Amino acid sequence: MKRDEEYKALKQRLSKALIDLVEQHYPGFAEIIDYQELSTPLTNEHFTGHYQGGIYGLAIAPERFEAKNLAWRDPKTPIPGLYLTGVDLMMMGGIVPAMLGGLLTVANLPQGISVPQTFIASRRF
Repeated sequence: MKRDEEYKALKQRLSKALIDLVEQHYPGFAEIIDYQELSTPLTNEHFTGHYQGGIYGLAIAPERFEAKNLAWRDPKTPIPGLYLTGVDLMMMGGIVPAMLGGLLTVANLPQGISVPQTFIASRRF
């Protein structure tokens, strides 16, 4: 809450650009927005205390993509019945990678269903 006007203007430009991008694909989207606020890593760090605003899992670092660490991308572990899931399974941050990590884990469970089957099943709702 102590940023200068230049920082606030940058946040407004970024927010507008994101809304405009959605508007291109879904005309009328901008008209239904009553309130908008853009959160940055600085905002996240301030309110959540997470280092550098990283709130969706482990930090995205080049080391995560080294060959010796690629086993962490597999939901199956050497421990029977223990599976990995979530954002870190996808090796990138965000809500969508977290969801995809969940889909991959379900697909690897003994009684699980494949990713395409999951999407087919979701059409029923």
